[in-house]
Amino acid sequence: MANVYYDFGKESSIRPYIMGGAGMAHVNRLWTDENEEVFAWQAGAGVGAKAAKNTTLDCGYRYLKPDNVDTCGLGDGKLECHTIMLGLRYQF
Repeated sequence: MANVYYDFGKESSIRPYIMGGAGMAHVNRLWTDENEEVFAWQAGAGVGAKAAKNTTLDCGYRYLKPDNVDTCGLGDGKLECHTIMLGLRYQF
C-alpha cells in the first residue's frame, strides 16, 4: 500500500490527521488452498498527541476495502476491514 497523510495544526501538540492509500492486498481463503492478489484502497483519520520531545502517541481509525475478491460462491465478494489502532511514533 502507498499511503498519504495530512496533518492539521502542525504547530500544536495535538495533531489530527487524515490519510488515504491504494495498493495490492493478499487474500487468503480459509476454505481453499488458493490465494489471490487484488487491488485495495484505504482511508482513515486519527489524532497524534506529543508525549515527549520526539515521541507521539497515536490513535487512529482505518477502513480497508479490497476489490473484487472471489469468494468461490460463499458470499457476494464484498470484503472490508475496520481497524482502530493505538500506537507510538518516534521521529529521528
